[in-house]
Amino acid sequence: MTEQKAALPANPAAMRQHLTADPPGGHGMSDSDMPMAEMVSRHDAMHSDGADHEHAAMASASTPARKAFTPFDFKLSETGDVTVAFSRFNVIDSDNDVTFPGAMPVGKSVPMSAFGHTSWDGALPTGKGTIREAGDLGILEGAFFMETDQGRNTYHTVKAMADLQEWSYGYRVLPPSGPEVFNGQAIRALRKLDVDEVSPVLKGAGVGTTTLAIKSGAPVSGASYAEQILWYSEGLPALLDRFKGHAAARASEGRKLSCSDRAALEELVETLDGQLATARELLTEPAKSMDAVTLDVLLRTAQRLGVPV
Repeated sequence: MTEQKAALPANPAAMRQHLTADPPGGHGMSDSDMPMAEMVSRHDAMHSDGADHEHAAMASASTPARKAFTPFDFKLSETGDVTVAFSRFNVIDSDNDVTFPGAMPVGKSVPMSAFGHTSWDGALPTGKGTIREAGDLGILEGAFFMETDQGRNTYHTVKAMADLQEWSYGYRVLPPSGPEVFNGQAIRALRKLDVDEVSPVLKGAGVGTTTLAIKSGAPVSGASYAEQILWYSEGLPALLDRFKGHAAARASEGRKLSCSDRAALEELVETLDGQLATARELLTEPAKSMDAVTLDVLLRTAQRLGVPV
C-alpha cells in the first residue's frame, strides 16, 4: 500500500470532501454518504489500487484536531496482527534448557517462519515481527503477510487452533550461556541468545508457548454491518487484553501505567461512552427499521460490552 504521508481528514465532513474532490487532491467519488469507518476503509482500498497523492493540505484550519486514539474511527489495518509467547523464562523445557529474562534480543525484527520452521528448507515466510520481553515471557509482536497465500493460510490456521497452537524459535546461543544447576538439576542456562526466526509448530520444546492475541484486517469495503460490528466487538477485548498484559508487566517491575497509557485508556472510555450512547439509540428504534440479523448482532454486541438492554 502507498504510504500515507500526513494525517487523514479528521472528521466525516472533511473525509467526504476529500473523497469527492477531483484528483490529484481527492479521489473523485460520487457516492460518499457512508459512515466514517467505511469511508476510511474505501479510501485505503483506493490507495491499495494505486491512488497516490500528498495528504498534507487536506485538513483546513476549521477542521477539528483528530484525537490521538479513536477506536471506532481509525486507519484500518490491512494485516493479520498477532502477538505470541514463543518462550517462557525460568522453567526447564523439554530440551533441558532454562531461558532467563534478558536473554532475548529485544527490539530485533525477525521473520515468522512457515509452519514447523520449514522456511529453513525454502518455504516462504508467513509474516514478521519484533521481539520483546514481558514478565516471564519472550514475545513476538507481528503480523501475517495477508496479501500472500502462505500468510493468509497460516493466519487462519493459527486463529482456528487458538490455545492449541504452540510456538518455537530458531536461535544461536551466545556467552555467558552454558551449563548450570537450576533447582537442583543440571541444565543448560540460556542467558543470551540471537533469535533468527519464530515459527508456529505442532509441539514445541518450550513450556507454555501460545498465541496471546490475533485479529484479522478490517472488513473490506461493502462488508455487511453484522461483519463490521463483530470485527469491532472482537477487537476491543483484544486491545484490553494487551493493556492488561502491559500493566501486569509494569507491575512486575514495581511500576504503574505511564501518564500516556492512562490518557489513552481514559480517551478510550470517553469514546466508547459516546459510541454506546449511539448504540442505545439504535436499539430503542422500532425493530421494523432494521433487519432481524442486524438487530440480533447489535443486541449480542451490546450484551458483550455490558450495555443493559
